[in-house]
Amino acid sequence: MTEFLTKTFRAFALLVLALLGMGMALIFMFSTAIAVGVLYLVARLRGRPFGVRAYWQQRQAARPGPAGFGAASFGAAGARGHAGGFGAAPGQAQGGGFRPRRPAEITDVESRDLP
Repeated sequence: MTEFLTKTFRAFALLVLALLGMGMALIFMFSTAIAVGVLYLVARLRGRPFGVRAYWQQRQAARPGPAGFGAASFGAAGARGHAGGFGAAPGQAQGGGFRPRRPAEITDVESRDLP
């Protein structure tokens, strides 16, 4: 009898967790739809066409990746570059492109066994 109650309780707990997960997924989907709707309305108010695919490609092109920094991503004048006239800020290259600092390559690693 106790085994039956234990299995029933576990099944009920699993069902509750599954329903909570589906509810969270629905909330995420609705909030995403609302965000896309807001982006669409803003684009319409500005008089520009809006497509989700075009927006996503634009956002991906604006992100600095391992290669392809500089004018193509940030505009010819370096719109997001350092505004001051005293050279580039730390972590930025001349010309406005952002280049993250990379740690020096590790060429040798030593390990030891712990007792």
